[in-house]
Amino acid sequence: MAKRLTDVLSLRRRFMRSVSLERDARNGSGLEGYILTPSGQLALARIEGGLTEPATRAVTITGAYGTGKSAFALYLTNKLAAPPLGERVAGLFPVLITGGRESIIPALIRGLQVALEGQASF
Repeated sequence: MAKRLTDVLSLRRRFMRSVSLERDARNGSGLEGYILTPSGQLALARIEGGLTEPATRAVTITGAYGTGKSAFALYLTNKLAAPPLGERVAGLFPVLITGGRESIIPALIRGLQVALEGQASF
């Protein structure tokens, strides 16, 4: 009897679905098993450089479907986020919104509300 692919290969459940920035930032499981690739390391260096050098602040991350753009954004959010309230360490306050069929203003307001309610999770 011929072996099936599932007989010799298994994937962790984390890799069987796409990353959702808003969902995975809230539940904390989105970075489980994440590996920062060499191209991700280069992008991270550029983005961190843009935080100190205003001339290079604009960064575009592009790639084909399923290449890890959202996973990288989730990693970046966690890496650059400020600690919970009460801790006196500098950081950024992430407000996550994703594109959809609504105006940017309601999406931004919703993102701000979610971020303020759950900031202790970052």
